[in-house]
Amino acid sequence: MNNIALDKITNKIITSLEAGSIPWDKPFASGMPKNYISNKPYNGINTIILGMADFSSSYWLTFNQARSLKATIKKGSKGMPIIFFKINEYAKENDKGEIETKQIPLMRYSTVFNFDQVENLKPKEDEKPRTNTPIEEAQRIADNMPNKPTIETGSSPCYIPSMDIVKISDINKFKSAELYYSVLFHELAHSTGHESRLNRQDSDKSRTFASEDYSKEELIAEFTSAFLCSTSGILKATERNNTAYIQSWIKALKNDKTQLIKAGSQAQKAHNYILNIN
Repeated sequence: MNNIALDKITNKIITSLEAGSIPWDKPFASGMPKNYISNKPYNGINTIILGMADFSSSYWLTFNQARSLKATIKKGSKGMPIIFFKINEYAKENDKGEIETKQIPLMRYSTVFNFDQVENLKPKEDEKPRTNTPIEEAQRIADNMPNKPTIETGSSPCYIPSMDIVKISDINKFKSAELYYSVLFHELAHSTGHESRLNRQDSDKSRTFASEDYSKEELIAEFTSAFLCSTSGILKATERNNTAYIQSWIKALKNDKTQLIKAGSQAQKAHNYILNIN
């Protein structure tokens, strides 16, 4: 795929962004966040907090709830914070000598873990395992990447520069095989920045979430993912996710559209590296 074709994909995504904000449709097969024990959905800000987490299950529970079911939290798992209000009541005598009861709402915090982070816990009936068939061309791209990083199965997709490891959830945790490869390509794109490859970043450098450097790198990775999805013939099935993800990071860069062109250029290099194109 030549640079002219990649430019067309970049311009198409930019056109979609300029048409208006696109809500992000998560690639994971999870629904409205719910408590595992009560089956009640979380509400308010908790819906947004938990809905942003990269897990396939929609069920959550606290450490104590897991222990009450004789289940255990997987080692190294990080919980998500949620907010709830507790009503405190107290009685006080007024000027007339009457006892008045007052209620004061107090905000409290708690930590919950996703079902995917818990061992020895039965899945809910409404979350039956799905089967996604690997896509031959997309898998070939991942398999044949030169000097590729170690790829491991993990609960949440990420690239760890210091260890040069890509972690990604099992393919059956995703809504479709196409979305699985879109995420895998995103993480492989991050790995091209390693000093042993394109040397786009210092592997030991830590970036603050949503900082300018972090946002720029995310744009590069997502453009690369879009290019690789196009190369493997699955862009149509993933374009909405690609575009929406890019939208979220361009906002972090104060809608500086010039960053899209720069990211597209860097992504072309990453795309060519993964495909071993000089």
